[in-house]
Amino acid sequence: MSQAWSYLVPPDRYPTPDLRRRIRIVTATALIFAVVGVLRGLLMLVAGAPAGAAVLGLAAVTGLSITMLNRRGSSIQLTGNLVVGALVATCVAISIARGGVGTPVTAGAAIAILLAVLACGVRVALIWLAAVITLISMDAGLQLSGLGFEDQVAPNRQFILDFSATIVIPSVIFFVGVAFEWTKSAALREQIAAEAERQRAEHLAILTESERLAALGTLTAGIGHEINNPLTYILGNLQLLQMELESSREQRIMVDETLSGVQQIRDVVREMMTYVRSDTEEHLQPVDVAQTLQTAIVLSQSHLKRVNAFTFDQQPVPPVVGSPHRLSQVWINLLVNACQATSQNVDEADDVRVRLFTEDSLVCVEVEDNGVGIPAEIQSRIFDPFFSTKGPGQGTGLGLSVSARIVEDMEGTLSLRSLAGRTVFRVAMPICVESTLAPPPKLRSLSQPVRVLIVDDDMRIGRVFSNLLAPHHEVVAVDSGTSALSRLREDSAWDVIVSDVMMPGINGAELLDVLQEESEPLCTIPIIFMTGGITDAKLRLRVIESSRPILSKPVSPELLEDAIARVLTT
Repeated sequence: MSQAWSYLVPPDRYPTPDLRRRIRIVTATALIFAVVGVLRGLLMLVAGAPAGAAVLGLAAVTGLSITMLNRRGSSIQLTGNLVVGALVATCVAISIARGGVGTPVTAGAAIAILLAVLACGVRVALIWLAAVITLISMDAGLQLSGLGFEDQVAPNRQFILDFSATIVIPSVIFFVGVAFEWTKSAALREQIAAEAERQRAEHLAILTESERLAALGTLTAGIGHEINNPLTYILGNLQLLQMELESSREQRIMVDETLSGVQQIRDVVREMMTYVRSDTEEHLQPVDVAQTLQTAIVLSQSHLKRVNAFTFDQQPVPPVVGSPHRLSQVWINLLVNACQATSQNVDEADDVRVRLFTEDSLVCVEVEDNGVGIPAEIQSRIFDPFFSTKGPGQGTGLGLSVSARIVEDMEGTLSLRSLAGRTVFRVAMPICVESTLAPPPKLRSLSQPVRVLIVDDDMRIGRVFSNLLAPHHEVVAVDSGTSALSRLREDSAWDVIVSDVMMPGINGAELLDVLQEESEPLCTIPIIFMTGGITDAKLRLRVIESSRPILSKPVSPELLEDAIARVLTT
């Protein structure tokens, strides 16, 4: 039946459900009209009534024509008025030819008015009601004057009853149809309002969650900034101790272990800062998928340590086009979900596996767990917003939905394959064919002594850099932008300025603006920014737009020397 409707009323030509409903009513009426016209016309022809047979034959042709118009996607107003007009004209013609005003006309006129309400709307149906009353009144006038056909019934008491019924019944049907449409419209409005309220609540929840995550990101960035500053001088001092303890093996081991632990803290903070970065900060670029997976694994360690076995099967893969931190967000969501799924195991050890490989022209990542699996009846809903298989308070139901959207934005797909005791989430992304990831540049070293002015509100950072770069270079540290300007105006013979970004008073970006307004040589001294994290979005944008090098704290002496060498050779 649905295939027949699709053939008669193509869905692509009538996009809305209400429009398809109206067109189907018109089409069904036109088909019935055509069939009844053919059958009734043949009977009237056999009975010796050629005039009535001709009228019904014309009605059948009209019904078939309207059906074909609907199949071609004609306007509902056009075909609806055609079928109503054909029905009204047929009823009135039969009334004049066969007996005058009576019951058949009453039924036919009532059907025409109901069809007008359902197909064309209340206003058009009201016009047709007026037309029907007018035509029936004219037919009654012909019957009263004796100007009709010979077989018309003479006016009598029954005529008055028939005429009244012929006027009243279509009018009653009109108001019944109007009441039905208004009731349906009211129900539809309530449904639309309920859907709008549901979407508003959903959007509000998403907005609330986004604001919470944004606040968490800001808080994390601030914490990262406060951690990175002391990490800078802790690492620097440990490196100095490492150089001075060549003769003491035990003390050297202690320093090495401490240095390794601090470097691990540095790496975790760096990955965390990458993860909470705002979407607006990044553009799509060639991405090393293996590196983003490593980031996600580092940040998911607290969950991965709880599983019995974690394996990472990594094959060399080409880059994809995407956003590094957003891909890390996807992997973290999938890894955390896998770890939580395996926690429900009671009969076997929990196991999480990650595979990275290429397949055809796609880079694929599969995250597999041996949890309880996802039932087949809910797998189609698993990527819906706010749908969650976890208990109350254990999840927002947004993780998989957001992950699927992120992957789709990068022209990839996120799919699910789950059986009892085994679930695999698969991400497939097209290979980046336009460019490849460039190998990391080799670190440069300074071939001759330089004068470096360090500007940082934490003087311990300035002192550690002075110690690390000495004795080959002259390094002076000041604790504010104001002090830096005073020092520069007294002595302008500096090769490079290394400035923190977030400082009280004059920050790094403002220091650059002031120097650019100064005369030479101050305006030409290159500046390198270093930061433990910029929490102010406007300040971050100003620093990025300045096109100056940006070093993330903690900064190793090798990276600092490389940055200085690069700005002095460009």
